[in-house]
Amino acid sequence: MIVGLYETMERRFDALENPNVPLSDGITTWLDVFGGGGQTAAGVRVNQAKALNLSAVWAATNVIASAVGSLPLKLYQKNASGVIGEVRQHPLWGVLHDAPNPEMTAIAYREAGTGHQLLRGNKYAEIIRDGRGRVVELWLIPPTAVEPRRDRDGTLFYLVTGGDVEESVPADRMLNVPAMGGDGIVGWSVLQHARESFALGLATEEYGSRFFSNGSRPAGILSHPESLSVDAGKRLKAQWDAAQGGNANSHRVAVLEEGVEWQQIGLSAEDSQMLDTREFQVREVARWFRIAPHKIGDLSDASFSNIEEQNIDFMQDTLDPWLVRDEQAMTTRLLTDAERADGMYVEYVRAGRLRGDVEKRGAFYMTRMQTGSITPNEIRAKENDNPIAGGDRTFIQVNMIPLDAVDDLTVAERAELILAEQGVAVAKPEQRDDRTEKRSHTQRIGLRASFAPLFSDAAARMVRGEIRNVRRAWARDSSQFSAWLDDFYFGEHPEFVRSQFGALFVSYGDAVASAAAAEIDRAAPDVREFSEMYTQSFSDRYSASSRGQLQQIVRESDDIGSAIDLRLAEWDEGAGESKPRAARYAASEPVQLGDGIAKLVFSLAGFAAVWRALGDTCPYCRALNGKRVGGSGAFLSEGEEFQPEGADTPLKPKRNVGHPPAHRGCDCTVVAG
Repeated sequence: MIVGLYETMERRFDALENPNVPLSDGITTWLDVFGGGGQTAAGVRVNQAKALNLSAVWAATNVIASAVGSLPLKLYQKNASGVIGEVRQHPLWGVLHDAPNPEMTAIAYREAGTGHQLLRGNKYAEIIRDGRGRVVELWLIPPTAVEPRRDRDGTLFYLVTGGDVEESVPADRMLNVPAMGGDGIVGWSVLQHARESFALGLATEEYGSRFFSNGSRPAGILSHPESLSVDAGKRLKAQWDAAQGGNANSHRVAVLEEGVEWQQIGLSAEDSQMLDTREFQVREVARWFRIAPHKIGDLSDASFSNIEEQNIDFMQDTLDPWLVRDEQAMTTRLLTDAERADGMYVEYVRAGRLRGDVEKRGAFYMTRMQTGSITPNEIRAKENDNPIAGGDRTFIQVNMIPLDAVDDLTVAERAELILAEQGVAVAKPEQRDDRTEKRSHTQRIGLRASFAPLFSDAAARMVRGEIRNVRRAWARDSSQFSAWLDDFYFGEHPEFVRSQFGALFVSYGDAVASAAAAEIDRAAPDVREFSEMYTQSFSDRYSASSRGQLQQIVRESDDIGSAIDLRLAEWDEGAGESKPRAARYAASEPVQLGDGIAKLVFSLAGFAAVWRALGDTCPYCRALNGKRVGGSGAFLSEGEEFQPEGADTPLKPKRNVGHPPAHRGCDCTVVAG
């Protein structure tokens, strides 16, 4: 790792360039731009620091860099059927979406990198990979410290310099995103090409400062009809300054005696032109950065009647070229050939910047929902709202019925829905009341689906953070790794788990309690304390499992580092038929917590709990189906060997099974009995 150039370079190459593929415009130009700044016709040297002193340059750089930095950046995968999904389990997700390294947030990294591209022509970042070749960190490097070179056989590498230390970095360890032009490796620098234009703006600004400091031009003249001695003239000037000078004396009435007259001196044509020049330079800078003048404070021609169109123009004309450069570079450099072949790619989420006003967004969403092309929960996700029960179904505009139910409707039923939409009540024949089973658990099962994205996200953050901390601890000091495991898993990590799941468990618990209470026609009890106790239990249980696995590796493995890498990879991606760790917990915890709360609600109301198997079930769940227990009863006891007909091996629980799940992958539920 060369960030900060902490290590001395072990081998160096001659500064050779392939004559057919030049890598720079000459060392003199680079020194001019990034050192003291090249001399210009306006007599002002321009480098990055001076250019950013020009308000228009600062504004343009800040607007574009901030816009790029604030857009979400995600890792996607498109499968063979054309379905696109987020890839949250990959280490690169956290690097792009949350933090590229321990010292920078994602927005800080992208803002700084875009600033490098805008002013200097390139964004450089060192790539850090794990033992499996996956990117786990990116470290931004100032372009002034990087010089692309080729060795004797034409292989590209990057010479990184810091103080008296230099190191050569292979091309596969450097993420290089050049700006427009150049040779595809070194982009054209705006500072280099706009130096004369920026110098004019700086020179005009400096002239204006001197002009208004009264350095060479008086505001007016006092004239006397007689000839005054030197001393008399000084006294007259002093008396005038004392009476009229300073802000406190501004706009006071002046009394002139003995024929003294005041003659004000206005701006000359040349000085007035200077002010026009300053206004012109704002538009000149806007042209260099391909940005509308109103975005950097020139509102002389601005219109606020078409904000949505202006935002679209800004996205398409200004931001999109920078975004596409980033996306293509990151997809090709940060993903392996196999991952790209498997449909993975990096992309910015542009939708947020293209949103119209509330009324237009509402009409757009309604049109899409009425045609069955978007679900209510997808709309809520775009508006940063939590999902709702039953919101994952699509609808069409026949009184907004589920799309998958249209084919099952008769003509009479469709007519009935249309009449209902028009407010016409339709009498229905009396139906059989079999509420017991119909209302028992359907809403709670729907809650699992509605909350599934939130559980997946929390579990992914939990596992990613854990893996990152374990990997750093081993790299930092392997000799103290065992002691670190105890400190981490008994202290910091359980608190981290609670921070990821605490609010989610409480929210989900309240929703389940309400649904379960409705099943038995009771008011929902307060289950917050139960949810908080469950959060504590879960964080301790999860941390103990992780600590136990890693401490066993330390005790028993001959190659601890490789064994840890393998275990972290299994947690991250799964192994064999086992799913990734985050996916397992995201699937099991809604069942565990939800059925525990449902059983509690039934018990408080005096009902028993009945095991209900769902869908295709295993022999164990089929055997438990219909079993009934009281509030504190267990469906299976700790240590009991349970081997029903059809089961190859006995199921031996490590704890009392008071409610589902009975085993990994079990998604059964309980109903009131």
